[in-house]
Amino acid sequence: MKLNFRQIFFGLSVLVLSSCATIHIKDGTQAYENFEMLDAVHHLEKGLAKKDDPAARKLLAEALVKTNQNSKAVEQYRQLALNDADSDEDRIILGQALMSLEEYDEALEIFNGILSIEASNEVAQQLRTSCKKIEALKADSSLNEVNLVSIQGLTHAYSPVITSEGLLVAGEKKQLGPRDEYTNLAYTNLYKVNGSGTSFGMATSVDGVQGAYHDASSVLSADGNTLFLTRSNYTGGNRLAANDNNISNTQLYKSVKDDEGKWSNPEVLSFVDPNAMYAHPALSQDGKTLFFSSDRSGGIGGMDLWKSTLKDDGTWTDPTNLGSNVNSMGNEVFPNVKSADTLFFSSNSQLTIGGLDIYTL
Repeated sequence: MKLNFRQIFFGLSVLVLSSCATIHIKDGTQAYENFEMLDAVHHLEKGLAKKDDPAARKLLAEALVKTNQNSKAVEQYRQLALNDADSDEDRIILGQALMSLEEYDEALEIFNGILSIEASNEVAQQLRTSCKKIEALKADSSLNEVNLVSIQGLTHAYSPVITSEGLLVAGEKKQLGPRDEYTNLAYTNLYKVNGSGTSFGMATSVDGVQGAYHDASSVLSADGNTLFLTRSNYTGGNRLAANDNNISNTQLYKSVKDDEGKWSNPEVLSFVDPNAMYAHPALSQDGKTLFFSSDRSGGIGGMDLWKSTLKDDGTWTDPTNLGSNVNSMGNEVFPNVKSADTLFFSSNSQLTIGGLDIYTL
């Protein structure tokens, strides 16, 4: 039988599409492994549009969650479920994404399904309870008024610290130059802004503590002369340092203000380990206890809350986990200490409305 031109053209088209899909999936997988999440999403979406691949679809779903594209992530996890290619871990992430979209009934069905097979799954238990109690959890949502704060000169700002002049924030500017390959956004820095209430002026850099990569969540001592901050891990120079798995985790640093008001070059705290992530420092009122979030070994879930105490010789004790009254099988982050007996923090696996909620003890 002879093949006509149309059959030959169709066959070649199929081969080209398959080849393109394979290249995109390969590039997307490599980008994911390199923590280049937006590139991973781009290539994996291109590849999966032409060729189904459950492993690639799972990576795409995870990359979408990691970049807060929950609506699109839900579509990918649903597709995995239709093809029986999902695990309990995938179903939990799907349920959490649905909760962030306020699709509580569907999320409840997913958690019920997990627990019908594995009744001891603690994360599914907590999230199922959250779905069942969602109306009660939302009942006090009107007790606090939330207003948008506009800070001139920044495209994003977060983790504010109140100072005598205004705020100290972590944020990033819309600018050309080096970008974080994870988000394709500019690296964050620390900025000070004058003002009060919801009215603030132009953000200016905190001279002396800015690095080439991320400078993020921070806390000031009561006298304003000592700064603890989350920072990218550096080598002896100004280059990123990687751990045993070729991952550069954020670490905790300390900077001190001199008599002329200049900040010293930040120095890494002695107890940190480059094989774990350290972030979000918070300081007790007397300055002798440092709280922070970390996935260091010995924890309960993913990111846990820990504390370290300042010794008489000026060094810090080995960190102590805050225990199961605070930490869950999920992530606990952004601690904030308002008094000797009041701790605020965020979690995604306590009783939750969805995503990271704020809790207090």
